[in-house]
Amino acid sequence: MWWLSELEQRFGKRLRKDEFLKKHTSWHVGGKAAFFAEPINEQEILRLIHMAREKSLSLIVLGGGTNVLVHDKGFEGIVISTKSLRGIKRLGETRFIFEAGVLTSQILSLTRKENLSGWEHMAGIPGTLGGALIGNAGVAGKTVEERVVWVESLERNLSHKKWERDDIKWDYRDSSLAQGNRFILRACLDFRPSTRETVDSSINYYAQKRSNQPSKGFSAGSVFKNISPVEPAGLLLEKYHCKGLSEGNASVSDRHANFIINNGNATSNEIWRLIKRCRDIILENHGKWLDLEVNLIGGPWRQ
Repeated sequence: MWWLSELEQRFGKRLRKDEFLKKHTSWHVGGKAAFFAEPINEQEILRLIHMAREKSLSLIVLGGGTNVLVHDKGFEGIVISTKSLRGIKRLGETRFIFEAGVLTSQILSLTRKENLSGWEHMAGIPGTLGGALIGNAGVAGKTVEERVVWVESLERNLSHKKWERDDIKWDYRDSSLAQGNRFILRACLDFRPSTRETVDSSINYYAQKRSNQPSKGFSAGSVFKNISPVEPAGLLLEKYHCKGLSEGNASVSDRHANFIINNGNATSNEIWRLIKRCRDIILENHGKWLDLEVNLIGGPWRQ
């Protein structure tokens, strides 16, 4: 396969065949990706996309792996990891350009060091900027959207697009950036001048709000979206006695019912069975359908 030899020559160890995706997800579950690539620049991203199209291979982007459930059978295509896309460039006193693979925790460390406010609500939220933008990550009414100046993406037709914040439709745990199979390249974020004391106080405030989240086992963060501000998924799941339910080595956290824990060697199928079981309980007892906050990779997934 000449095309594979070409990619291996270009990427070296940054292209791997039959890579277990459980090594790259916070749930620590999932089968193998046919190909796993870690591009370091836009030219390499373009080459991967071109090759996927020429060979009719499926392609997905994986950031921090914190909000995904990978099927036990893996993914028959190319997984592009953003872990090596972590460039940071300063623009003036309060603005920075971050590449998509920059960790949300890196941004918090930087803003704290520079006495800048506006990212404290991301304290304790893992993952990368790319994923945070696509999912409009946040807590308690504070979201990534508020800090965005513009986002640059690589579109399906391989053209560049620069999205001003108002060009993007922002929603609860969602944004229009998730549509169209685009690749988020980078974003410009703007923060507010502050003091170290104020920033630290705000970080502690948001950290305290997450103090009931599980600290043991492997999880992917919140599994379900809230139905509404007055119907948080976690409270509904607790109300209808989902805490402690288990399937194999996967269990609903006894600290926060919207977290499903891999207790060590759970499978994706066990987690998926538990997700469906919790959904059915809420539907039967509350009449509402819980939408997933995590993304499914691979499949098919039996409903």
